[in-house]
Amino acid sequence: MNLSSAVIRLTDPSVEPITLDQAKAHLRFTGSSSDDEIGAMISAARARVEAFCNRPFVSASFAVLHDGALPSGNLPIRVPVAGVTEVEDVSYRDVNGVSQTFEAYTHDAERQIIEPNDAWPAGDRLRIQVMAGDGSSPPEVPADIRYAILLYLADMFELREAQVVGTILAANPAAENLMMPHRERMGL
Repeated sequence: MNLSSAVIRLTDPSVEPITLDQAKAHLRFTGSSSDDEIGAMISAARARVEAFCNRPFVSASFAVLHDGALPSGNLPIRVPVAGVTEVEDVSYRDVNGVSQTFEAYTHDAERQIIEPNDAWPAGDRLRIQVMAGDGSSPPEVPADIRYAILLYLADMFELREAQVVGTILAANPAAENLMMPHRERMGL
């Protein structure tokens, strides 16, 4: 069942898929005067790639919030976060308004669903907390995704000073071609 939901990133990745040294080598930049700025650009480029692909590539924690009533019976609920590696917590508000933990479910990562073992309890405000992403170290992120991040990083670095009024900032077709096989839920 597709419930109306909001997805909130609870934690950022503890490590980026591109190291500062890799970024500086790609940019052919020496020195340390811009290390903080380049570090911020790495995070922004990773976020841009994840937004395009509709999925996280480095492990992070997310909350999926469904405000409405829980479905009746045992209908599955879609988890709208790709690459879920662990369901950390499922909770809801019961008919008395008390927050409860729900543990009688099965998570099917391939189909991106959670289904109750018997039936959903009566209540609302379902909250599903998950970990998602390909890993917690750069080599676990696909090489083509790491290179797409480097391409966006280079675009940001080159255009960091000024923007010419009246021009259109074009997409990076090479980066998009690298990301396309990893894109989830295209058109949604």
